[in-house]
Amino acid sequence: MKSKQLKIELQNNINNYLYNSCLLCIILGNENFYPWFYENYTQIFYNDNKWSRYSNKEVWLDFYGGWIAAQSLLEFIKIPRKSIANIDIITYIKDKIDNHKYVFTFLDEYYVKPNYMKSNSHRVHDILVYGYDDFSEKLTVIGFDNNHNFTSYNISYQTFAKAFENGLALTESEEIWNQDNLYGRLFKFREKNSQFFKFNIKKFLRGLHDYIFLSTLHKKIFLTGLQIKK
Repeated sequence: MKSKQLKIELQNNINNYLYNSCLLCIILGNENFYPWFYENYTQIFYNDNKWSRYSNKEVWLDFYGGWIAAQSLLEFIKIPRKSIANIDIITYIKDKIDNHKYVFTFLDEYYVKPNYMKSNSHRVHDILVYGYDDFSEKLTVIGFDNNHNFTSYNISYQTFAKAFENGLALTESEEIWNQDNLYGRLFKFREKNSQFFKFNIKKFLRGLHDYIFLSTLHKKIFLTGLQIKK
Protein backbone atom coordinates (compact mmCIF):
# COMPACT_ATOMS: atom_id res chain seq x y z
CA MET A 1 0.00 0.00 0.00
CA LYS A 2 1.26 3.45 -0.86
CA SER A 3 0.28 7.03 -1.51
CA LYS A 4 1.51 9.78 -3.79
CA GLN A 5 0.55 13.35 -4.63
CA LEU A 6 1.91 15.40 -7.48
CA LYS A 7 2.58 19.08 -6.88
CA ILE A 8 -0.18 21.58 -7.49
CA GLU A 9 -0.95 25.13 -6.38
CA LEU A 10 -4.66 25.55 -5.83
CA GLN A 11 -5.37 28.98 -7.30
CA ASN A 12 -8.80 30.62 -7.23
CA ASN A 13 -8.09 33.75 -9.23
CA ILE A 14 -8.61 32.28 -12.71
CA ASN A 15 -11.20 29.51 -12.71
CA ASN A 16 -13.86 30.44 -15.24
CA TYR A 17 -12.94 27.38 -17.34
CA LEU A 18 -12.04 24.21 -15.50
CA TYR A 19 -9.70 22.87 -18.16
CA ASN A 20 -7.47 25.96 -18.14
CA SER A 21 -7.78 26.41 -14.39
CA CYS A 22 -6.45 22.92 -13.77
CA LEU A 23 -3.51 23.53 -16.09
CA LEU A 24 -2.67 26.66 -14.15
CA CYS A 25 -2.81 24.77 -10.84
CA ILE A 26 -0.29 22.28 -12.24
CA ILE A 27 2.08 24.91 -13.62
CA LEU A 28 2.00 27.11 -10.50
CA GLY A 29 2.80 24.04 -8.42
CA ASN A 30 6.35 24.63 -9.64
CA GLU A 31 7.46 28.07 -8.49
CA ASN A 32 10.06 28.15 -11.28
CA PHE A 33 7.20 28.93 -13.64
CA TYR A 34 5.77 31.98 -11.92
CA PRO A 35 7.64 34.18 -14.46
CA TRP A 36 5.86 32.21 -17.23
CA PHE A 37 2.52 33.05 -15.61
CA TYR A 38 3.30 36.77 -15.38
CA GLU A 39 4.51 36.79 -18.98
CA ASN A 40 1.52 34.99 -20.52
CA TYR A 41 -1.48 36.07 -18.47
CA THR A 42 -1.86 39.68 -19.61
CA GLN A 43 -4.13 39.75 -22.66
CA ILE A 44 -7.71 38.42 -22.78
CA PHE A 45 -10.02 37.45 -25.63
CA TYR A 46 -13.59 36.39 -26.12
CA ASN A 47 -15.59 34.31 -28.55
CA ASP A 48 -19.35 34.87 -28.70
CA ASN A 49 -20.01 31.95 -31.02
CA LYS A 50 -18.89 28.94 -28.98
CA TRP A 51 -21.02 25.88 -28.31
CA SER A 52 -20.60 23.70 -25.26
CA ARG A 53 -20.83 19.92 -25.12
CA TYR A 54 -24.40 20.32 -23.95
CA SER A 55 -25.44 22.23 -27.10
CA ASN A 56 -25.60 25.50 -25.22
CA LYS A 57 -24.27 28.63 -26.87
CA GLU A 58 -21.93 30.49 -24.54
CA VAL A 59 -19.61 33.46 -24.52
CA TRP A 60 -15.99 32.40 -24.12
CA LEU A 61 -13.83 34.84 -22.14
CA ASP A 62 -10.31 33.80 -21.30
CA PHE A 63 -6.63 34.71 -21.32
CA TYR A 64 -4.44 34.05 -24.31
CA GLY A 65 -2.28 32.09 -21.86
CA GLY A 66 -5.02 29.47 -21.59
CA TRP A 67 -4.39 25.93 -22.77
CA ILE A 68 -2.34 26.82 -25.88
CA ALA A 69 0.55 28.57 -24.17
CA ALA A 70 0.61 25.89 -21.48
CA GLN A 71 1.68 23.34 -24.07
CA SER A 72 5.12 24.93 -24.17
CA LEU A 73 5.62 23.66 -20.61
CA LEU A 74 3.48 20.53 -20.48
CA GLU A 75 3.13 17.47 -22.66
CA PHE A 76 -0.52 16.91 -23.60
CA ILE A 77 -1.00 13.16 -24.04
CA LYS A 78 -4.34 12.05 -25.43
CA ILE A 79 -6.41 9.37 -23.70
CA PRO A 80 -8.38 7.50 -26.38
CA ARG A 81 -11.82 6.45 -25.20
CA LYS A 82 -11.26 2.84 -26.31
CA SER A 83 -8.04 2.57 -24.30
CA ILE A 84 -9.79 3.06 -20.96
CA ALA A 85 -13.25 1.66 -21.65
CA ASN A 86 -12.65 -1.74 -20.05
CA ILE A 87 -9.85 -1.30 -17.55
CA ASP A 88 -9.42 -0.85 -13.82
CA ILE A 89 -9.43 2.96 -13.83
CA ILE A 90 -7.97 3.24 -10.32
CA THR A 91 -4.95 1.10 -11.23
CA TYR A 92 -4.57 3.14 -14.43
CA ILE A 93 -4.60 6.45 -12.55
CA LYS A 94 -2.16 5.25 -9.89
CA ASP A 95 0.28 4.09 -12.57
CA LYS A 96 0.13 7.46 -14.35
CA ILE A 97 0.63 9.43 -11.13
CA ASP A 98 3.59 7.20 -10.21
CA ASN A 99 5.06 8.27 -13.56
CA HIS A 100 4.52 11.98 -12.80
CA LYS A 101 1.48 12.38 -15.04
CA TYR A 102 -1.63 14.30 -14.02
CA VAL A 103 -4.87 12.68 -15.17
CA PHE A 104 -7.61 14.87 -16.65
CA THR A 105 -10.82 12.97 -17.42
CA PHE A 106 -14.61 13.02 -16.89
CA LEU A 107 -17.10 11.78 -14.29
CA ASP A 108 -20.85 11.52 -13.90
CA GLU A 109 -21.27 14.07 -11.12
CA TYR A 110 -24.41 12.36 -9.86
CA TYR A 111 -22.21 10.03 -7.82
CA VAL A 112 -19.90 12.64 -6.30
CA LYS A 113 -22.18 15.60 -5.57
CA PRO A 114 -25.17 15.24 -3.21
CA ASN A 115 -27.16 18.00 -4.95
CA TYR A 116 -27.16 16.01 -8.19
CA MET A 117 -28.29 12.89 -6.37
CA LYS A 118 -31.17 14.76 -4.72
CA SER A 119 -32.43 15.99 -8.07
CA ASN A 120 -31.67 12.67 -9.79
CA SER A 121 -29.60 14.63 -12.33
CA HIS A 122 -26.77 12.99 -14.27
CA ARG A 123 -24.16 15.34 -15.72
CA VAL A 124 -20.71 14.45 -17.05
CA HIS A 125 -18.00 16.96 -16.21
CA ASP A 126 -14.23 17.43 -16.07
CA ILE A 127 -11.99 16.37 -13.18
CA LEU A 128 -8.23 16.53 -12.58
CA VAL A 129 -6.63 13.75 -10.52
CA TYR A 130 -3.23 14.43 -8.98
CA GLY A 131 -2.96 12.07 -6.02
CA TYR A 132 -3.99 8.79 -4.44
CA ASP A 133 -3.85 7.13 -1.03
CA ASP A 134 -4.18 3.36 -0.70
CA PHE A 135 -4.60 3.60 3.06
CA SER A 136 -7.79 5.68 2.88
CA GLU A 137 -8.60 4.35 -0.61
CA LYS A 138 -9.20 7.86 -1.95
CA LEU A 139 -8.09 9.93 -4.93
CA THR A 140 -7.25 13.63 -4.60
CA VAL A 141 -8.86 15.75 -7.30
CA ILE A 142 -9.43 19.34 -8.39
CA GLY A 143 -12.78 20.55 -9.65
CA PHE A 144 -15.94 22.34 -8.62
CA ASP A 145 -17.40 20.89 -5.44
CA ASN A 146 -21.04 20.55 -4.42
CA ASN A 147 -21.16 24.26 -3.51
CA HIS A 148 -19.70 25.29 -6.90
CA ASN A 149 -16.35 26.18 -5.33
CA PHE A 150 -13.21 25.49 -7.34
CA THR A 151 -11.18 23.45 -4.89
CA SER A 152 -9.33 20.25 -4.04
CA TYR A 153 -11.17 17.33 -2.45
CA ASN A 154 -11.10 13.54 -2.08
CA ILE A 155 -13.20 10.87 -3.79
CA SER A 156 -13.17 7.24 -2.71
CA TYR A 157 -11.85 4.67 -5.16
CA GLN A 158 -15.23 2.97 -5.32
CA THR A 159 -17.19 6.18 -5.96
CA PHE A 160 -14.73 7.41 -8.57
CA ALA A 161 -14.82 4.13 -10.46
CA LYS A 162 -18.63 4.15 -10.53
CA ALA A 163 -18.80 7.81 -11.63
CA PHE A 164 -16.18 7.22 -14.31
CA GLU A 165 -17.86 4.12 -15.74
CA ASN A 166 -21.25 5.79 -15.82
CA GLY A 167 -19.76 8.88 -17.47
CA LEU A 168 -18.40 6.68 -20.24
CA ALA A 169 -21.78 5.00 -20.67
CA LEU A 170 -23.73 8.28 -20.73
CA THR A 171 -21.51 9.82 -23.40
CA GLU A 172 -21.05 6.74 -25.56
CA SER A 173 -23.81 7.62 -28.01
CA GLU A 174 -23.42 11.41 -27.84
CA GLU A 175 -21.85 12.66 -31.07
CA ILE A 176 -20.26 15.75 -29.56
CA TRP A 177 -18.47 13.54 -27.00
CA ASN A 178 -17.14 11.21 -29.67
CA GLN A 179 -15.89 13.59 -32.36
CA ASP A 180 -12.26 13.19 -31.29
CA ASN A 181 -12.67 9.73 -29.68
CA LEU A 182 -10.95 10.99 -26.52
CA TYR A 183 -11.90 10.76 -22.88
CA GLY A 184 -9.31 13.00 -21.32
CA ARG A 185 -5.61 13.82 -21.37
CA LEU A 186 -2.48 13.23 -19.36
CA PHE A 187 -0.30 16.20 -18.47
CA LYS A 188 3.41 15.97 -17.74
CA PHE A 189 6.11 18.61 -17.51
CA ARG A 190 8.44 18.59 -20.49
CA GLU A 191 11.93 17.52 -19.42
CA LYS A 192 13.56 20.65 -20.84
CA ASN A 193 11.43 22.75 -18.49
CA SER A 194 12.98 21.45 -15.27
CA GLN A 195 15.10 24.58 -15.00
CA PHE A 196 14.19 28.15 -14.18
CA PHE A 197 11.97 29.92 -16.72
CA LYS A 198 13.47 33.13 -18.06
CA PHE A 199 11.02 36.03 -18.05
CA ASN A 200 10.57 37.69 -21.46
CA ILE A 201 9.98 41.36 -20.66
CA LYS A 202 9.33 42.27 -24.31
CA LYS A 203 6.54 39.72 -24.66
CA PHE A 204 5.03 40.86 -21.37
CA LEU A 205 5.03 44.53 -22.43
CA ARG A 206 3.47 43.67 -25.81
CA GLY A 207 0.68 41.79 -24.09
CA LEU A 208 0.17 44.61 -21.61
CA HIS A 209 0.07 47.15 -24.45
CA ASP A 210 -2.56 45.12 -26.32
CA TYR A 211 -4.65 44.74 -23.17
CA ILE A 212 -4.64 48.46 -22.38
CA PHE A 213 -5.31 49.58 -25.95
CA LEU A 214 -7.79 46.77 -26.85
CA SER A 215 -5.49 45.54 -29.58
CA THR A 216 -4.88 42.10 -31.12
CA LEU A 217 -1.71 43.28 -32.86
CA HIS A 218 0.53 40.75 -31.11
CA LYS A 219 -1.99 37.88 -30.91
CA LYS A 220 0.29 35.53 -32.85
CA ILE A 221 3.02 35.93 -30.25
CA PHE A 222 0.76 34.16 -27.77
CA LEU A 223 -0.89 31.62 -30.07
CA THR A 224 1.89 30.46 -32.40
CA GLY A 225 5.50 29.40 -32.32
CA LEU A 226 4.97 26.52 -29.89
CA GLN A 227 6.19 22.99 -30.40
CA ILE A 228 3.03 21.18 -29.41
CA LYS A 229 2.72 17.45 -28.93
CA LYS A 230 -0.72 16.29 -30.01
